[in-house]
Amino acid sequence: MVVEANVVEGTKIKNSPKTSIFRLLVAPMLKVAHSGKDVNFVYTHNEGGSQWDQLIRDRQVRSVFKVAEVRDFVLAHKAVLDGEPTASFLDSRRMVGFLVDPRGGHEGKLHQNLWGVRYNRNLWLKRYIQNDLIDIINKKAKPQKLGHYMFYVPFFTERFCREMIEEMEHHGDWFDDEHDDRDVSHQYTSRNINLEDLGYKEEYLALLNSVHKELLSTLYHGFRSKPDSSLIFVLKYSPKKEYGTFKYHLDGATYTYNIALNDQFTGGGLQFKMGNPHFGKEEEFIIPHNRTGWAVIQPNRPLHYHRGVPLDTGLRYAMINIIETNCKGCKGGPLFW
Repeated sequence: MVVEANVVEGTKIKNSPKTSIFRLLVAPMLKVAHSGKDVNFVYTHNEGGSQWDQLIRDRQVRSVFKVAEVRDFVLAHKAVLDGEPTASFLDSRRMVGFLVDPRGGHEGKLHQNLWGVRYNRNLWLKRYIQNDLIDIINKKAKPQKLGHYMFYVPFFTERFCREMIEEMEHHGDWFDDEHDDRDVSHQYTSRNINLEDLGYKEEYLALLNSVHKELLSTLYHGFRSKPDSSLIFVLKYSPKKEYGTFKYHLDGATYTYNIALNDQFTGGGLQFKMGNPHFGKEEEFIIPHNRTGWAVIQPNRPLHYHRGVPLDTGLRYAMINIIETNCKGCKGGPLFW
C-alpha cells in the first residue's frame, strides 16, 4: 500500500543524524470493508467525541484529524524520533484501502488471497465475483437461458480464474485415468484436481452457502436448500485425447455448475441431448462455453443428458461443481417411468 506523507508543521522527526526537519506523517483511515466498527484509529477528543467518531468512520467529514491512537499502520519507528511527544493524525480525505484479516491468507500458497472468502468476505467478493452476477441475484438483470431449467451466467472474475489455474499448476498433483487411486466418482473423467486436495474445501463451502445458494434461489423460484455434500474439481483438457467426460452422462446430484476458467482453445464446450423420448422430441445442441468466468447451471434431471466436446487446439480448464443438497424432495429430480 502506498500512502503519501503530508507535510504539517509541529512534529520534529530526524531524517539523518545531522539534520532534522519538521514533518508529520499522516496515517490513512483504514477499516474493514462495509464495516463502521473495525477501524485503525481511536478518537476520544472533547465532548461529543462519539458523534465525530462516527462521522469520521463513515467518511462524511473528510479532513485531517488529531486522534488518540493509530493502529495497524506504522507511521515511523520510535528510533527516528527525538523522544518528544508525537501526536497521531488521521487522514480521511482519500480512500486508500481496507483492513484485511490475516486469517484470510494461507501460507505456502501461490495466491493467498483466494483463501480470504471466510474472513475477508466483502473484499473477496469484490475481487473475485463479477458485478453482473450480483445484479442477477438481486433481480436487476436477467440470466441467459440455454434450455429447460438451464442458465448461462457471469460468475467469477478473470482474476479468480487466472489465479485458480496458477494455483492448480503450482499444486501440480494432477490425477487422470492412468493414475488415480482416489475412491471418488470422477476418477474416470479427465485430468483433474479436487479442491479438497488443494485445501480449499472450507472456503468453497462458505461460497456454496452464500453466493451459490442465493443465485439458485433467484433462478429456481426460491429454492434455498443448503449444500450437503459436493464434488468440486478443476479439469484440464488437452487436444487429441479421449476423456470419460466425452461420453454422454448425468452427474447424479441436485445441481451442477460448470465454470469456464479460460478461453485459450478451439473446439471443446458442452453438448446436451435434451428431452425424453417418452415425452416428445429430443433436442441436441452445443454450448461453446469459452467465456472466462461464466457458468453453465443445470439441475441434474434425467433430461439434462450431456457430455464434454473434444478440443481442436489449446488447453482448456474448467471448474466443475457437482452439488448434493439436504433437501430430500429434490434429490435426483423428478421420477420418470
